[in-house]
Amino acid sequence: MHSKELIWEKCLLKIKNEVPPESYSTWFLPIYPYSIAEDRLTVAVPNEFYKACLQENYSDVINAVFLKPPIGT
Repeated sequence: MHSKELIWEKCLLKIKNEVPPESYSTWFLPIYPYSIAEDRLTVAVPNEFYKACLQENYSDVINAVFLKPPIGT
């Protein structure tokens, strides 16, 4: 089993290839892995506004990364 930090780093690498550098540093670098249980990685964001902006503007990218088969298997 991989650590939540390692899995999140692999996700970030994929996200970095999909969004402009400014968006990556503004919207994705402040996110951190909160917990991992079974096949689910939970990440934490700074606040509800941040969460809403991510969902509104980056849901396609997020879904592409997180809904794929587990990374590193």
